Amino acid sequence: MKKFSIKKHPDLLYNQLISEFGKHWIDEIELSKNTFHINVNEKFKLRDYQEKALKMFVGYFRKDFSFRERPAHLLFNMATGSGKTLIMACCILHLYKLGYRNFLFFSTSNPIIEKTKDNFLKTLSDKYLFNKSIELNGKSVKIREIENFEEANEDDINIKFTTIHKLHGDLRTPRENSVTFDSLRDLKLVLVGDEAHHFNTATNSQMTFEDILRDDKNWESTITKILNCNPENILLEYTATIDWHNPKVAEKYLPKCLMMYDLKEFRENKYSKEIKLFQYDEGIEKKDLMLNAIILNQFKQDVAAKYNINLKPVILFKANRTIEESKENFSLFQKIIRELSISDLEQLKTVLFKNQKKDYDEHGDYIDNNYLIEAFKYYEKEGFGNLIRKLKINFDESKCLNVNEYVFDGKKQSLKNFENNKSEATSQENILNSLESLNNGYRAIFAVNKLNEGWDVLNLFDIVRLYNTRDSRNNRSGSTATAEAQLIGRGARYFPFSFDNKDKHKRKFDDDITSPLRLLETLHYHSVYNSRYISELRSELFRSGLIDESKKLVNLKLKRCFRDSKMYQHGVVYSNTREPTNYGNTHIWDDIDKQFEYTLYSGLTEEKALLHESKELDIIPKEKFSLKLVDIPKNIKLDALLYTSFFEFNNLKKYITDIKSIDDFIDNYIDTLEITLKVAKKDLTEISQEDQFLAVRSLFMDIRDQLKDLITPFKGTRKFKPIQMSSVFKDKELHLEDNNPRLTNSMKDYVKNKSWYVYDSVYGTEEEKNFIEMFETIIPKLKEKYAYVKLIRNERALPIFDFKQGRRFEPDFILLLKDKDDNSLNYQFFIEPKGSHIQKFDQWKEDFLLQIKRLFRNTLIEYDINRKYKLIGLSFYSKQNEQKFKRELIDALSNFPRNEK
Repeated sequence: MKKFSIKKHPDLLYNQLISEFGKHWIDEIELSKNTFHINVNEKFKLRDYQEKALKMFVGYFRKDFSFRERPAHLLFNMATGSGKTLIMACCILHLYKLGYRNFLFFSTSNPIIEKTKDNFLKTLSDKYLFNKSIELNGKSVKIREIENFEEANEDDINIKFTTIHKLHGDLRTPRENSVTFDSLRDLKLVLVGDEAHHFNTATNSQMTFEDILRDDKNWESTITKILNCNPENILLEYTATIDWHNPKVAEKYLPKCLMMYDLKEFRENKYSKEIKLFQYDEGIEKKDLMLNAIILNQFKQDVAAKYNINLKPVILFKANRTIEESKENFSLFQKIIRELSISDLEQLKTVLFKNQKKDYDEHGDYIDNNYLIEAFKYYEKEGFGNLIRKLKINFDESKCLNVNEYVFDGKKQSLKNFENNKSEATSQENILNSLESLNNGYRAIFAVNKLNEGWDVLNLFDIVRLYNTRDSRNNRSGSTATAEAQLIGRGARYFPFSFDNKDKHKRKFDDDITSPLRLLETLHYHSVYNSRYISELRSELFRSGLIDESKKLVNLKLKRCFRDSKMYQHGVVYSNTREPTNYGNTHIWDDIDKQFEYTLYSGLTEEKALLHESKELDIIPKEKFSLKLVDIPKNIKLDALLYTSFFEFNNLKKYITDIKSIDDFIDNYIDTLEITLKVAKKDLTEISQEDQFLAVRSLFMDIRDQLKDLITPFKGTRKFKPIQMSSVFKDKELHLEDNNPRLTNSMKDYVKNKSWYVYDSVYGTEEEKNFIEMFETIIPKLKEKYAYVKLIRNERALPIFDFKQGRRFEPDFILLLKDKDDNSLNYQFFIEPKGSHIQKFDQWKEDFLLQIKRLFRNTLIEYDINRKYKLIGLSFYSKQNEQKFKRELIDALSNFPRNEK
């Protein structure tokens, strides 16, 4: 089964729910702030896809449907680094609200167990996921680690942590104080399994469900038996790696997969680093490979420091098969650092510069070591002696860790051996799980395979493969390439940093090939050149979604005549910003439509002959009745408010800022309202409290929906500020799908000799191509009045933000003109070609452009005594309205009076 088809498979639980309740059903589900937001560490704000996963989870237990399984078994198939453990924590909070108190967490390895304990139990850990105080159902709740469920406290969240190996062993050979099947039968239990792809031995063996229940030799049977001890039990499984190609595995998990968010989607949404395969000549010595890698790693730290970003980039040196080999690598590395000299660096530099190759390979990866060359240029200027001092300090033996000595995953060592070395092994795990901490000084990690799973690290920036073997057979990737692709997936987690008010958790420089900060968004995988192995690794990375070979890289370069011009080097362009909406300065309540109406159900029915001709009759006549909210008991209004978390005080206060309490909101806002009831005549004499509640609840839902439509977290500023042109428009790198029409509409030859177009090529839509061809026809007319005319394709370089909601918008073209008669007067146009078939979907963009036009109709922005600017937005261009657009452009220029000289 092809993975790309899985998301659309009708048996996928996600798709079944959408088919049952409609594609917008999760939009109706609100995540209670009292459950999630106030109980989760404020450092970990939920991302959009995480909120979607939780809404699916909440909705699953709220809705009634025929295909619900009992006991419930759900799968979250989500990318490495996407925050599965945070979702896990939120699921536990919600299940507590549903009455569950006992949780059994299990996984395949002790490092995962220790990492999760950090997340759930250690309040001082940087990765602790909960708020320091948790409040649920109006009570303070603690998270308690227990050894067996007899220790459980009914008021708290009780979690037993164990490896699946130990759990399996305890249940097969019960001991005192251990978990037994008998002790689990009367419990309402939630099982939480991490790295769940390991729990399919029986499925892969094609065992039936009855065979699984009878078997006691594999992990999957143990899990299934525990789950089926009680029909109220729940099994939640989390993994990034499900073999959807296996028909039996697909058959098992399709009806259980509640959320799928794979690495491809994760990377395309810019939540991961980009991957670059750094290949070295086959003849390179291991010493030089290591040294080049740490120089690049150190360069990343120095680039970060230049921009006031606190970064300690970690490097991983990976051995092939044996721990002994890894120890030898560790010893060699220490010798390199101890004996490092300026002559070593000079020799490396000579070889590197001598072997400099072309800019890009066919996949768009740098193979000329550009970043490394930049690093050597930087350190040569700074002085190689200074680099040596940095390397000796940062990669001192005390800051290097060999993690191979103690391995415990239920297979590779006995429990006894692990227990003997438990304190040191646990110490290593703590070091590995806190590498991002400012108090953790480790820079280099040496390993074989221990870190392929369960290792959460954001500041891994380099992986060095210190061997050159492969194990593929029959034209299929071997286990080596597969395991290393998994390891790269762990390193691809994005290191968050703030820059220029952009989302700190997303890549920011995909389109800016000149920015040094792209280096901080890149994981480098260093290896000796081996074409077959690299091909296998690429195949695995593509299959997992970490790279996308269906995209073609194209480069846009500014023409030299424009780059060297005074206009480019000293000129400015204007943009606005967005700012949080200050509801204290608005009167959002005044904008609500306060005509509320509700029809009470009468319960009467009437039978009519369907085909009998008759006039349309209202079989149950209704009377309208006005009900004042002030006359309804307050407890009814409070109960109706509690129906949605939107009216929780802390949320409501953001938008209606002058309220002092919920009582105040009811007294001064709600009680001023009336609701028109449509009531059957027989019910006019008395309206029950239940009917009052339903009517008031309907009114509150209406108010909520109106407020949501009016609420916008941001607004675009009406003040536009100048930005240096040279910092905005630069050489660009575009990654376009093979079937993207922008590739087929390239106008490289068309624009290369056009002085009015600033880039050396255009990759645009058919509508943009039509616009450029039209624009050339008016160039002669423009040049009569303007000293220069420059058209710039705005490849996401200059954003503007609409006044109403602060939505980001990058108009496709910026047109710059300089007046001949008044050489201080400059024009900046915002232009957006748009096919007529999609104009209505982007109507807000055209509205915004025309608002800009009106705002600056008679206004100039004075930059300095010699320069002033007029900003103009135009209606959408389309081939269909071409003549109208041309008139609008010319009219916008001719209707503005120039200064008299």
